[in-house]
Amino acid sequence: MPRERHTPERLRRDSVSVDSLPSKREALTRRAEFLYLASRDFWDVGICVDFLLDGANLVAQLSPRVRQTLEAGMLVTYARPFSGRSGRTITPARDLGQDLQDFHGDIIRRRNQVYAHTDHTDIRQIIDFRADDGLDAVLRDADGSTIIREQWDSLTENGLTCLRELARIHYGQCRSELGGLRDRLGPTGQAD
Repeated sequence: MPRERHTPERLRRDSVSVDSLPSKREALTRRAEFLYLASRDFWDVGICVDFLLDGANLVAQLSPRVRQTLEAGMLVTYARPFSGRSGRTITPARDLGQDLQDFHGDIIRRRNQVYAHTDHTDIRQIIDFRADDGLDAVLRDADGSTIIREQWDSLTENGLTCLRELARIHYGQCRSELGGLRDRLGPTGQAD
């Protein structure tokens, strides 16, 4: 079924003021701003992955909590451009191989179930409670020993390499669309 256009009759029927609709220029400008921010997110993810891959000696010295925090931030940043409102998202690149498609889907799933939330899920679990009710483990650790442990699967070198490739591809996708919008907006920023 074809999509119904915003005709004056439809707008009156739906009690929408024509003045409340963004102009073409405003819509293109908002899209350009989003694409710029999304491309920066992908660039930042790439820089962080490079740090983790290229600084192996330094990374080995990081505490597991610091590594987890870096990974969580990196994956939330990667997923951000895919999880906004209409017009404020990008679609995954169409020409991704199956491995990258699967990895992208896993990142989005993990972002929604682990990295951006503190909910208990099959992916993020607290294990090794020493008390039957679990409260003892949360409330006491007087001798400094670890009595609870969070199960966390860090990204492998292959996972980091896949993430870098996804970030590179989507960065290029954003910059390409942004270039097209610049052409449409023209040098004065006016939409054609």
